[in-house]
Amino acid sequence: MGLGLGISTCACEPAADPDPRNPDPRVFTILDINEIGAYLIAEVQYAGCTNFEGVKILVFQGVRKKELERASFLDPHFCEGEHLSPFARFEPTRRGRNAALTLVLALA
Repeated sequence: MGLGLGISTCACEPAADPDPRNPDPRVFTILDINEIGAYLIAEVQYAGCTNFEGVKILVFQGVRKKELERASFLDPHFCEGEHLSPFARFEPTRRGRNAALTLVLALA
């Protein structure tokens, strides 16, 4: 199993010429949240994002469900700042959901 090492940047500052493959962290819908101990697995869809129909599976540590539901800015990239940031992300498939669950169960 290899690692995909594509360029992924935080969208804290909007790009002058946005790439449709990159999600707009201000336009999203939370499809599902699974809270396990101190971890959340969230399935999020970003409007206008073309990769995987804009769906991302994000894993957060130390974030409560209510905090995620109230978020108005949710960047799926790994970045530091005053906003929520996942510590892991998986492909939005059955395999990705299972991998996210396996990770969280191992850490919880």
